[in-house]
Amino acid sequence: MTSQSKTLEEEWAIIQDQLGQRDFKVYPGVLISLQNIAPWPDDHSIDEFLDFAETCERRIIYTDAQKFDVEDSLELLLLATDLDLPFYELDKPLDWLEFTGLYETEEGQDYIRRAGVHYGDLFRFSVHWMLDGVNHSYRRRAAWHEDMEIQAGRLIEMAEAGIE
Repeated sequence: MTSQSKTLEEEWAIIQDQLGQRDFKVYPGVLISLQNIAPWPDDHSIDEFLDFAETCERRIIYTDAQKFDVEDSLELLLLATDLDLPFYELDKPLDWLEFTGLYETEEGQDYIRRAGVHYGDLFRFSVHWMLDGVNHSYRRRAAWHEDMEIQAGRLIEMAEAGIE
């Protein structure tokens, strides 16, 4: 889910400004509700999302924004793998790449380089409100993060082929 005309940081700044101008109480944290999620369509704006919240007389808005760090880059490699790895010993992507033998590969070096370029960048945010047990959510994620997830998947496939 990406915004095509604005960067994620620009869109997040606009959202924070709009929340400040409206009569919402903002709870700075993730609203975890794995059931009854109503994701806002990508082709509808945050203005429409917040207008709908006002129409439904919602006053509490939950927000979360996450910046990319070393743990996020390692998490991309660990989440989808079935490898028997000593996860408790792996603190950074370099550890994972060294353990799997992929550190010296072009793909491994490219992953490290790309992760380093984005450390500290906003990679996703979400805005939520609840109504009658339904979690209405507006979420966005940076396109580069989606690309890194695909790249991590390729590295996992390489590791599984090499370790099995």
